[in-house]
Amino acid sequence: RSWSLKMYTSRATRDSKGRLVSQELQSSELPSTRIVPDRRWFGNTRTVGQAQLERFREEVGAKVDDPYTVLLKERKLPLGLLADKQKHKRVHLLDTEPFEGVFGKGATRKRPKLALGDYEALADAAGADGERFAGSGAHGGASVVPSLDAAKAAAQDGHGKHFRAKMFDKGQSGRIWGELYKVVDSSDVLIQVLDA
Repeated sequence: RSWSLKMYTSRATRDSKGRLVSQELQSSELPSTRIVPDRRWFGNTRTVGQAQLERFREEVGAKVDDPYTVLLKERKLPLGLLADKQKHKRVHLLDTEPFEGVFGKGATRKRPKLALGDYEALADAAGADGERFAGSGAHGGASVVPSLDAAKAAAQDGHGKHFRAKMFDKGQSGRIWGELYKVVDSSDVLIQVLDA
């Protein structure tokens, strides 16, 4: 108890210039230190030349397909500059415009950026793309857009070939339908929600 009281009442002894002469319980002041100046502080700390970058890009390109090779380099290089542009044809859209900047609370964009001005131009561009795809033969030579008569005949026959995406088959199992029927049977009020 007396130790803590002494801590509050004791003072350091200083000389006429304010320098510490003696102190009992207070921390000592560190001497003022001066850092030696160096020219390297004011230059670029991590730089890489074009020749080094090209050589490293060639090394990465030679070893990128080998699953047993691990690339270890002490120098930290910007790996975005090493990406092969021919392999990555997809635009990295999230690098230029993040998801939070378009959707959510921090969205700054109010409208979608469209290359076309109005609805008619969009319809014309879609029609031109469809004709170009139909003429390219990328679908094996078969007609992509069926004729109206064939569609009517298939609708009347009832056995037309319809393409059904596998995405719509998800959640169609008997177990899920059984759970849905249990919920419907035990409910007093049913509300149908239409989400546009």
